[in-house]
Amino acid sequence: MLLIYTHRAGLSGKALNGLVQFSLLAGLKAGLDALGIPYQHQPEFLPQEGDTVVVLSDTEVLRQMISHKRSGPSFLLAAGPIMEMEDTHRTGFEGLLAEADDPSNPMSLLVALDSILADPEVDAVLTAGFWAKDAWRFSSPSLSNKIHEWRAGVDTRYWDGNSMPEPGRILLYEKRKPVFANKVKAGLQDAGYQVEVMNYGKYSKEELRDALRRCESAVVLSQRETQGIALAEMWAMNVPTFCWDDFCTEFHGVLVPSSGCPYLTSQTGWRWRTLPELLQVLKWSQPNLYAPREWVSRNMSHEVSTELLLDLLQRIGSAEYNASLPT
Repeated sequence: MLLIYTHRAGLSGKALNGLVQFSLLAGLKAGLDALGIPYQHQPEFLPQEGDTVVVLSDTEVLRQMISHKRSGPSFLLAAGPIMEMEDTHRTGFEGLLAEADDPSNPMSLLVALDSILADPEVDAVLTAGFWAKDAWRFSSPSLSNKIHEWRAGVDTRYWDGNSMPEPGRILLYEKRKPVFANKVKAGLQDAGYQVEVMNYGKYSKEELRDALRRCESAVVLSQRETQGIALAEMWAMNVPTFCWDDFCTEFHGVLVPSSGCPYLTSQTGWRWRTLPELLQVLKWSQPNLYAPREWVSRNMSHEVSTELLLDLLQRIGSAEYNASLPT
């Protein structure tokens, strides 16, 4: 039986919302239902021999599963992708701060990190996006052989691609870069574009879909995205995205690799760094150069995402895969 866990018992309200990415959970459940795969979410019983367990989020639940597996029953245990690196430390985040030589230095935290994900009871660690995968490997090299990339899907029925875009109308999507957004908006307007602004966390999905129906393209400003669900929703609406991407993030004075659009392809849009570069790309871009909805339908729908996970879990559970791992 496939068992999915997202949080410990008793959580509610803000504590629960802050821990569980419900869009990922809803998409996985929708994909499993569409494929006719039996599963249980948050079962009240502990896993039994031969079960497959996915702990999407909450390191406390993961600790419980590791302890239970260690006590006897053999089951496949996968963790992620919604887990903060520091929370997986053996004694928790507070313990990590206490054990690091210099808690204000992120490199000191990485040196002190002793992640429970490296425990032999954890068969697989799920991450989304290439830079998140590399970050886990960098922080805990012993995880290298059990890290697997898995991307969540979007609802291609809700994000249906039905639109009547107005020529020259652009959606400017801003995520934690308000000052830069004002500069980009002014530059786009000066170039003759109609600009519709949408700020991260301040819109409903209905508002985003309606805006995407009106716009022929989207300019996206985000420092980093582990996967970029909003981008996939834009692509599903057949709207190409032109994404600012610096490929790094400053973290306490240290530059670390990242991306604002890890799954962007030539079918779904274009990357840029400067406003003149963006304006040049928009000038020569034509709608028929891109096929974002086609790409999402083949690579990032709920069903495709779920099939990818099921295939991954089957491979990890195979005797051939386990025999190939170094001992």
